Amino acid sequence: MTQIVCLANSWKHGERCIAGIDKNQKKWIRPVCSLYPQNGRVPKEIRLIQAREPALLDILEIPLKKDGPDYGFESENITIASGTWKRLGKVPPTDLLEYCQN
Repeated sequence: MTQIVCLANSWKHGERCIAGIDKNQKKWIRPVCSLYPQNGRVPKEIRLIQAREPALLDILEIPLKKDGPDYGFESENITIASGTWKRLGKVPPTDLLEYCQN
């Protein structure tokens, strides 16, 4: 299981694109669904947590594989593994300062 701080939940081809910072590795992660290999969008039956969308600053625990498709330009893509997504809490915006760069 990977823990990310959710920093994006946007529309993509009728579904959602979720992304955030891996709390342990301190790198950008975009969970992608193998059901949609052409673009990685994440359907609601996978991403909803107790019938709610992941929200900005949520700490999400997501089952992920070790790697994923890069579509030629996106190295942050990691394929979603089977399992249930969990919401572990929320971080205050100031906690993200450690991930900022000039």
